[in-house]
Amino acid sequence: MKQEVVQDFLNLPGIAGIALMDGRSRPCFLGLDQSLNFQQKEALTQGLQQVLATTPEGFEAFEFMFTAYTVHIYN
Repeated sequence: MKQEVVQDFLNLPGIAGIALMDGRSRPCFLGLDQSLNFQQKEALTQGLQQVLATTPEGFEAFEFMFTAYTVHIYN
């Protein structure tokens, strides 16, 4: 993904950050580094991985709350 596309997305109103995941390595958090501490990022990582591992085939999106944020997962 190009840096300009990610930056344009982060500049949208209401977007606090993005986590890019490939399913094998740790997520790359962008924008959330300023608002989440290490423990929160670890908890969010575990939550994301759990949702992705247990979501049945065919789901294109999933939403849940984490601290003060609404998290949207798009497959």
